[in-house]
Amino acid sequence: MIKTVKSILNKAVLEATGQEADIPIQSPPSEFGDFSTPAAFALAKKLKQSPTKIAEKVASSIDDPLVESANNTGGFINIKISDKQLEKWLDEQFLNRKLTTFEKKEQTVQVEFVSANPTGPLHIGHARGAAVGDSLAKILSKFGYEVQKEYYLNDRGRQMQLLGRSVKAAMEDKAAPEDGYKGDYISEIARKIDSKKSIEEIASEASNIILEQIKEDLAKFSVSMNSFFSEKKLIENGGISQLFSLLKEKGLIYEKDGAVWFKSSKFGDDKDRVLKKSSGDLTYFASDIYYHYNKFFVRKFDQVIDVWGADHHGYVGRMKAACQATGINPERLSIVLVQIVNLLRNREPVSMSTRSGQFISLKDLIDEVSPDAARFMFLTRKVTSHLDFDIEIAKKQAEENPVFYVQYTYARAQSIFRKASERNVKYRKGIPLLEGNIGKFERDLMLKLACYKDAITKAALQLEPFYLVNYLLGVAKLFHQFYHEVKILGGEKEMINPRLRLCDITSYIITDGLTTLGISHPERM
Repeated sequence: MIKTVKSILNKAVLEATGQEADIPIQSPPSEFGDFSTPAAFALAKKLKQSPTKIAEKVASSIDDPLVESANNTGGFINIKISDKQLEKWLDEQFLNRKLTTFEKKEQTVQVEFVSANPTGPLHIGHARGAAVGDSLAKILSKFGYEVQKEYYLNDRGRQMQLLGRSVKAAMEDKAAPEDGYKGDYISEIARKIDSKKSIEEIASEASNIILEQIKEDLAKFSVSMNSFFSEKKLIENGGISQLFSLLKEKGLIYEKDGAVWFKSSKFGDDKDRVLKKSSGDLTYFASDIYYHYNKFFVRKFDQVIDVWGADHHGYVGRMKAACQATGINPERLSIVLVQIVNLLRNREPVSMSTRSGQFISLKDLIDEVSPDAARFMFLTRKVTSHLDFDIEIAKKQAEENPVFYVQYTYARAQSIFRKASERNVKYRKGIPLLEGNIGKFERDLMLKLACYKDAITKAALQLEPFYLVNYLLGVAKLFHQFYHEVKILGGEKEMINPRLRLCDITSYIITDGLTTLGISHPERM
């Protein structure tokens, strides 16, 4: 619907001013209309006219059957949609199954997320990244892209040595090494591995055990991956030397103090970065550069999205610089930084530390809360915002729990259809929606339902699942109001079928939206 409105406004702006302009769409106070745009303000300087005068010209130029009226309010162009045309538009979109479908796009997108070191169980911080990454991938797929989901395994380097030494210490009933890993899971792993093996062998077996548990936990969280990509195998395949040769040819690496450096400062980084230490060991940055080179040049993804924790914000600039240095347009790499989760229980904070072994694992969380509730809660704030996750709220079967509120919308609509069947009331899809006899609660719900694809579009383009979650919460609110204020089965006979149609469309949208987020829609609650 918003796309249609924007097209109408674009045409009117061009006709009234001879100019093309960006047309942001807003929701004004209901007394002004259904949609609004401040486009006249952007045009005022160019045309040397007041925004009010421009808005009046544009409003008077709007001529479309979908628009009942258009007006100017202080330079804002407001439009009100025709009730009959809204009914017709929503009916046609629903009956032709266009309300939730997008054209296929000839682009491949890779979404890499979670990618936690295989040194311990996933905890609640990883869980938010998992919910964001998987839901974002599903939204992009819904939007029409071919999407691949990947978990990058940092299975080499210092943390693997620490893991091996920590498990070895547990085998010998000794204290974990400084900066080592602690907790019951280390002791459990120690009991499964032959103590006669080398540190490297112990580390490898331990990480494999942990990875299998990670895969199980992700599956319970309704998160699936197309691939688990090993950093160790990436390096062993020898491609890193090809990368160094490429950078050397471009004059972008040099040797200093026995180390190999990358001229990242040439691309806006605050200083140059080490790729190979004087010891001969590769840095994580070196393997990360080649990992992204592999994504773009070997596996040939059109777009790559990395979902990282907010503590990696300093890494964004240098990763973009590395892409540019290897011949990749940095715009093809998007990095989503997910802010931390503050875990609460009855509003009291729960402290966590992976190395000390004091944390709430993803497994523990979803065993207590349910995967649906946890996943939805993680998405109720923008990724740029800190999230307070109260376990007790997520367990409630009440309006206070946002996922229950949305799922209950679908369950309530289904219960209405069951009651209709019990009363021998037949629902016929072929009859027009409301035939112009429209009340406030029906209209508000219809207008919201008509904007479903706009919510998907915004979530996909801004890489932000929150917009879809917020939209579904809005649908739920309006449907529950409609349910309480309007007699659906017990009202006027001629309005029963149209109101059942609204229940049907609501069910359809809620089902599609929750499925796109990787969340179930139970028929009874």
